[in-house]
Amino acid sequence: MNIIPWRKRADSMPQIQKQINGMFDNFLKGFDLDVFRGGFSPALDVHETDEAVVVKAEMPGIPVEDINISLTGDVLTMSGEKKDEKEEKGENYHRIERSFGSFSRSVQLPPYINAEKVDASVKDGILTISIGKKPEVKPRKIEVKVK
Repeated sequence: MNIIPWRKRADSMPQIQKQINGMFDNFLKGFDLDVFRGGFSPALDVHETDEAVVVKAEMPGIPVEDINISLTGDVLTMSGEKKDEKEEKGENYHRIERSFGSFSRSVQLPPYINAEKVDASVKDGILTISIGKKPEVKPRKIEVKVK
């Protein structure tokens, strides 16, 4: 068995600490940390059609007047607040899982969006934002000729 002098082991401690910190950082990457902080972060879906880029966000229980949408360049930002309901006297809660608070989500969109063609609507707690594409990027059908 080799004996490692104390000096060399002490020099490796910062490296071990760095590795342990890295393990925790990598482990926590998959979690939505806003939940632990008591914040609210709506889930998003982004897809593209021939005519537009469409962003859908879950916003149940948020009045339309509490939702703000802005488009700066190719970055779409949605912000607002999901307000807590007033507690009634005499109620005893056994479990609270719903999140409340302010939120802000930004999504980078493709550079070929047309900022002049934006439409937003809410149905059944789902906010749908449709951003049109510039005409030059829309797919064009090319007919194949037989010779």
